[in-house]
Amino acid sequence: MKISVIIPVYNVEKYLIECLDSVMAQSYKDYEVILVDDGSVDSSGKICDKYSLKYENVKVVHKENAGLSSARNIGLNIAQGEYVLFVDSDDIVSPMTLNILSQYGNKFDIISFGISTFFDKKDKKYKPYMQHKQTIYTSELYLRQILLHKADTAVWSKLYKRSILSNIQFVEGKINEDFLFNVDVLKQKDLKIYCISDILYYYRLRVGSITQKVHSDRFQFVTNAIAVRRNLKTFMSSDIEKEANVHLFSEIINFSVFLWRTNSINRFQKEYDFCIRYLNRYSWSILASKHLPLKDKIKLCLLLVCPTLLVKL
Repeated sequence: MKISVIIPVYNVEKYLIECLDSVMAQSYKDYEVILVDDGSVDSSGKICDKYSLKYENVKVVHKENAGLSSARNIGLNIAQGEYVLFVDSDDIVSPMTLNILSQYGNKFDIISFGISTFFDKKDKKYKPYMQHKQTIYTSELYLRQILLHKADTAVWSKLYKRSILSNIQFVEGKINEDFLFNVDVLKQKDLKIYCISDILYYYRLRVGSITQKVHSDRFQFVTNAIAVRRNLKTFMSSDIEKEANVHLFSEIINFSVFLWRTNSINRFQKEYDFCIRYLNRYSWSILASKHLPLKDKIKLCLLLVCPTLLVKL
């Protein structure tokens, strides 16, 4: 079973060698590595070329900068493996990753595995972030797990059968693209997803990432949730609308709280006003939800009654 490892690369010379060394150290040997240099202006492109000269199974594509989604799409278009694994170029993988995942090949369409996080420091301390019990899901049941934040939305925590991705691309020009990609994949109703407990991926936490800083596009987490809730009605049973609503509630609440805690409401007044109007309109439905965590309900109450307290929590 051949596996294609797709790695988008953009200005990561500080981390790229560590990432590539972890990928090339795999005990499993039937795999190819596709490095898509997305217009790097540092030495990342040269590092990619060095690895392609050293290893026969490493391919490099150099392209003009167009973003993460564009780079991943190019990797998908040239991948030859039966399965696809996405790796971000500042992260690292276990040397047993492909060996363990290959054991479930030809049995499942997606294999989801555990991940740990670590801060960008010399002294790495790994902290388990998402670890599943061994469970088999249908497409709809696993999508519900994602909508309820009980399963990770990242593409790099999953191995995909390439045949199920033939008509699916990452949406370019969007953030939160992994969530949108996985929703599109899981619209295929007859998929079998296997979750395993093994931690196989290590995600580097870097200060300044788009999910940690105030960014003009961060409101897309809310607009993406609205679009997904609307689109899912066509593809899934009506029951999943409840989970889609919970996902939307959570995104709106957490975006609003984020603006308070970063003192950014004036910069995003229009977006904040939209969120507060929505929360006021549906507050009782949100509070009555059985799936929304208690902490989010508390945040909602504070947002509507005394939002300044959110800064102190």
